[in-house]
Amino acid sequence: MKISFLLVSFMLTNLVTGFCQTTYTSLANGNWNNSSTVWSTNGSSACGCTPGYILVNDTVIINHDINLGNDLEVDLNSHLLITSTGSLSGNFEIEFFNGGSIVALGPVDCKSIDIGPGCIGNFYQTIDCVERFRVEGISQVDTTVIASDIEVKETGILTFVVPYIEVSVQNGEFKNDGIINFNNTCLYILHGNFRNKETGSLFGTGYIEVQDGDIRDDPLSFWSVNVNWCCSGEEEDMPFAENCNGCLLILPIDLVAFWGTTTDQKVVLQWITATEVNTDYYVVERSLNAIDWQEIGKVPGITNTLNKTSYFFHDQYLPAAKTLYYRTGNVNLDGMIDYSPVIAIKNSNVQSISQGYYSIYGSYYPTLEAAPAGIYIEIMTSGNRMVFHQQ
Repeated sequence: MKISFLLVSFMLTNLVTGFCQTTYTSLANGNWNNSSTVWSTNGSSACGCTPGYILVNDTVIINHDINLGNDLEVDLNSHLLITSTGSLSGNFEIEFFNGGSIVALGPVDCKSIDIGPGCIGNFYQTIDCVERFRVEGISQVDTTVIASDIEVKETGILTFVVPYIEVSVQNGEFKNDGIINFNNTCLYILHGNFRNKETGSLFGTGYIEVQDGDIRDDPLSFWSVNVNWCCSGEEEDMPFAENCNGCLLILPIDLVAFWGTTTDQKVVLQWITATEVNTDYYVVERSLNAIDWQEIGKVPGITNTLNKTSYFFHDQYLPAAKTLYYRTGNVNLDGMIDYSPVIAIKNSNVQSISQGYYSIYGSYYPTLEAAPAGIYIEIMTSGNRMVFHQQ
């Protein structure tokens, strides 16, 4: 089961406080520099303007497929939000300076991404960079990363927040001069080499499996004894013998889908698992900005099962925010927690009804006429047998 999300203290809160100079919201698919129909500054009507390619104290919300036509600089506390229905593409550089930040719930396909010192980057869909993905600030990754080079610089902190991460550096190397945090993560490097340089540190628990390349741990670096490794090529200065035998055993559950609907000032969440191992319970969390999370309930789990199981949770106390973010966390019998992907749901408190959906087969966001009323928790088996009910 995937986990999500970042340990930071700011970002989209500026949308609420009004600190940003201007907030631009996409209204349609198109080019970044389209000044006629793509952008709005009030969220509803076209402004006849564009955000420009140098953002200064601005917020840009991308709900659609947007194509860059030039290099993009996100500077001076500017914020870039790519929602689950949006994407950003174009063979150009995206650079973050002076507190600039990004939350990418949709995919990013570009020439390169540079998260500068003091900047933040959260990525929850595929990152595909023709050249490099570089972290000098703070970044969390819950997705596949494809780049010619991946660099975590001395000031950089990169955190993997799901049990399975795929990386491909076909023409280069994954180099760590900073800090990489593992959260019970299997890091599969499909192509390319991995090098933990002398100022680099690997913390946490997990595995690094280099499937088509070499692996190296420089002298004076730090490599946690709980981060196992193996590789198909040469190894150099590794601190202990290779071992990736447990990598395929990390996932405690097989999450098929997670979605939510809202109507009548309530949000109904549902998720489906194909199998479960050592599940204790599920925690349900809500956020106003996809950064700061509040626990709103727990749902008991079925400890071990090979059958498909459905879970329901109703959130009846909705804050006055246009968009609500939800995730579930699978807590196993050892107390370890793995989070689901995050879904974004429009809040019916502001006269909108929508559905957010995650599936291993893809994502979609249709509009619904209604959703079940009432406040309850149910657990159903694949044969529609109720095994738990709480009013």
